[in-house]
Amino acid sequence: MAALVERWWDTTNSFHFSATGDMTMTPLDFAVLTGLDTGGWSIPYDEDMGEWEAA
Repeated sequence: MAALVERWWDTTNSFHFSATGDMTMTPLDFAVLTGLDTGGWSIPYDEDMGEWEAA
């Protein structure tokens, strides 16, 4: 993961690998490289969470 972080270019929102140039990473690519699953149920958006009450 640290090696991927070092290759991230925030100006182009892509990874830069010197041998291959720029490339993008899909959720499937991320899942294959890290072993973390990107599938499953989506998290519903709760509009009430956007309004923070004073503590």
